[in-house]
Amino acid sequence: MKLTIYTMSQCPKCPVAKEICSVVAKEQDIECSEVRMDEDDNRYDAYSLQIVSAPSIVINDDVVFRGVVPSREELLNEINKRK
Repeated sequence: MKLTIYTMSQCPKCPVAKEICSVVAKEQDIECSEVRMDEDDNRYDAYSLQIVSAPSIVINDDVVFRGVVPSREELLNEINKRK
């Protein structure tokens, strides 16, 4: 399982969302990575039609959150749906 968070440098929500993803990924022993949409254009293109705002969180290939900071429980719920 892979967790990816898409962020932007000027996004006020992104640091909190990134921290939640990092903590949950560590607890669940899953891979977590960050794509900075304003810096990593080539990696962003794969999801450009699905990701319209930051932060966006992708689990495996599913965009599960767009433009919101999920709670720890909400993120865990989405991860557990995919196990």
